[in-house]
Amino acid sequence: MLSALGWPWDDLRPGLAWAFWQVRDLPEYAPYATRIRWGGGLGLALAPLGWATAVAVVWWRRRRHGPSHAPVFARASALAPIWPDASTARLPDDESALIVAPDYPRAADALWPALRTLPTPLLIVDIDGALYAATAGWRATLGPVRCIAPLGEGTPWNPLAAACHAEGLDPDAVRTLVDGWYATGTPLMTSLVGIAFRALLGVVNDTLRHAGDSSRPAPGDLARLAHTPLRRAALDHLATRPGLTANTQADLTAWRRADDDTLDAIERHLRPPLAAFLAPERDTSTRGTAVRLEGTVFLTVPYRRRADVVPLLNALLGHYRHPPTVVVHGLDLLPPLPHVPRLLATAVSMHRLLDMHGKDADRFARRFRFVTWQGPGQRADTDNEIEALGAYLSAHGHHGKRLAADAFRTALQRLRARQHAVVSPALWPPVRCRVATCRPPTPTTPRPHHEGEPMKRPLSIAALLASLATVQTKDAHAWPIVYDAPARAIPSKVVSLGPHRFRLPMNIFDGQDGYNPEGTVILLALRWPTLEALPMGVNYHDINEDFISTIRIAVTYFSRLSDEQARDFLRHNIHPGSGADRFTREDPADNLELRLKGDAHHGLTPYYLDTERLKAYYSKEFGPQSPAVTNADDWGEDWYVRMDDRGIPLTHISCTTRLRPDGVAIIDHRPVDDVPARSRATCTHQFILPQYKALVSVDYLRVMLPDWKRMEDRVIAILRNAEVVE
Repeated sequence: MLSALGWPWDDLRPGLAWAFWQVRDLPEYAPYATRIRWGGGLGLALAPLGWATAVAVVWWRRRRHGPSHAPVFARASALAPIWPDASTARLPDDESALIVAPDYPRAADALWPALRTLPTPLLIVDIDGALYAATAGWRATLGPVRCIAPLGEGTPWNPLAAACHAEGLDPDAVRTLVDGWYATGTPLMTSLVGIAFRALLGVVNDTLRHAGDSSRPAPGDLARLAHTPLRRAALDHLATRPGLTANTQADLTAWRRADDDTLDAIERHLRPPLAAFLAPERDTSTRGTAVRLEGTVFLTVPYRRRADVVPLLNALLGHYRHPPTVVVHGLDLLPPLPHVPRLLATAVSMHRLLDMHGKDADRFARRFRFVTWQGPGQRADTDNEIEALGAYLSAHGHHGKRLAADAFRTALQRLRARQHAVVSPALWPPVRCRVATCRPPTPTTPRPHHEGEPMKRPLSIAALLASLATVQTKDAHAWPIVYDAPARAIPSKVVSLGPHRFRLPMNIFDGQDGYNPEGTVILLALRWPTLEALPMGVNYHDINEDFISTIRIAVTYFSRLSDEQARDFLRHNIHPGSGADRFTREDPADNLELRLKGDAHHGLTPYYLDTERLKAYYSKEFGPQSPAVTNADDWGEDWYVRMDDRGIPLTHISCTTRLRPDGVAIIDHRPVDDVPARSRATCTHQFILPQYKALVSVDYLRVMLPDWKRMEDRVIAILRNAEVVE
């Protein structure tokens, strides 16, 4: 009102507005009456207008972002007694925490404070070396830093070296290995397997010492011994080896006292933890002398070999006198890990973790005193994640159903970026607070320790394995099969492939129906690695080694295609045709351009399946919980392609995804089943024979892929030499 009348603000005093309003109708104030009315009206409207604006702002913010102080969450001060600031850098002693974030980069952001300040000893399970590249510079300021890669692609590390000495075995170190690798059986079986493991390790160590070799036994040596038929005759042979110590002889004697059924059971239990070391690259990466593990240790795990990390982690933990803090970035990418007193882990899906542990989900959930669930809460699988958080609390016997209530569900869904809910059985209700983080690290890695070149298998161990091959055992089929049928002429058969005719021996056909009267298909079977036919009368289905060693070949004549169309046939394998439907054109599994091109591999160009892109596409088409999405890591296939100068595929090989293990190991040039594997990884290999206007399709195990060119040459040679010229 003072502004409307042009009066100075110095005249402002209580009651002035009311005084002006009362005199507005007097004659001497008539010139100012309109100003008084307008000024007074605006002044009176300011208060309710401001109140209404404030109410509108609060309503809008709650509608868009949720309430600024949701009543379902406790105050952050409730965390102070049990976990100050919910920072990974201040994780309480002997407590474990799980960080669940929408993606792995945000989960890594929450790890930086811990990796910057957590005291040693610290053991970091590092997939593909990402954490070492980012944070090793930080850790170097706190003490020694060592990076090991026993699964390949880095510095080798021998988990058995610390247990073996020139004088014999360290009983405490061996006991720790046995407890970590064979703790799942009954106490009696664990004790018997421990004796067998100690005996084999003693045999290898004593053999090396007797030969004057200073190298240490490697897991690959034990794996090869364990995967031979260890029946009584083989054990008797091992007991006669020169140079065995009294302790090794005593362990062999105790092992040999078992009856035949017990020997079978010991053999079955002994092999699984060692099977991962049969692969040549893993064998090479786990040889060497003892390495002192102190300070911060980065265990580098190649993504494609992450399924084999458990035995190595068990062995690593056994090297520590005091249990270290273990940090795992991407716990839901790894198989179930052994229990450790203090674990700091990240994941993008609590639901996937509990589902992965199956019947042991409750035991797994009880390992963590704290779970932090980061916003934004609106995710495709929010409902499953909230149910998993409730299951976590239920496993501890606290508040599981209360967390799944609608109020908490809504509050969790409204979490913003950089906020997380801290859930703990020691805390109710959960606390919402900001994610404690720090500036991302500058990649500065310390100078790596030089461990020298990977070691090869010692000659004395090769001689030991060769000597066992001469032992006659009841499991004769476990050794390369010798067919001693009397030599006789093998009958042959002339078969047609389109206009071409071939005289082939009967034993080269795949079964009785190895050809058809129409002359469009010829089915062959060859034994790997010789690529020769099996003897007459031998059915490769009868013996497992024959079955997994046999490669099956189908030669199909293109009766309805022109010569040019036949040459271009493999193009349809990698590029959907113009008549393909929308689903096929957009499917990352069916398009070469939507795959991840890799470096040359055995003379072929790999095109790996982009699993994340595939999951996103199938989530859009079928929903995030469809089997196509949840099983994408298991059923996908990788491609290996050879093309000519015009971009036309000459060879197309589709193999089981690299995310799954081989399931088979090659030992002394023969395939042996990897007992822990659920299935065998296979390949379907296709190439064109333009001279016969035919497609050749070959099926074999993925471990045989390096021989792809030899297989192509062998098929061509068989048909060329057998062709009947009129």
